Amino acid sequence: MQPSKDSTTTMSTKGQLTIPSHIRERLALHPGDRFSCQVADGSAIIIKKLDPVEVARLTIGEEFRRSGITPEQLEQLLEEVREGLSAQYMRDHYDDE
Repeated sequence: MQPSKDSTTTMSTKGQLTIPSHIRERLALHPGDRFSCQVADGSAIIIKKLDPVEVARLTIGEEFRRSGITPEQLEQLLEEVREGLSAQYMRDHYDDE
């Protein structure tokens, strides 16, 4: 596939690429969207827009790493929340019987 003049772009000194407007419009790309980048065939770059679930997963992972909480500590916290919710549900639905 030969690139056309209206689909070429130049990398800035900061390593940024501008996606041509007709491509942004066609793919409904907006400022703040997150993307994954991969190298294919040694010279091609595959840029994929992340869906909201992928973005949420990455955001949670980043916050988790920044917090310093270990996976074991997180599991303990989740278990405590589950137990508390279960006990509250039982009180709310079965204590009056």
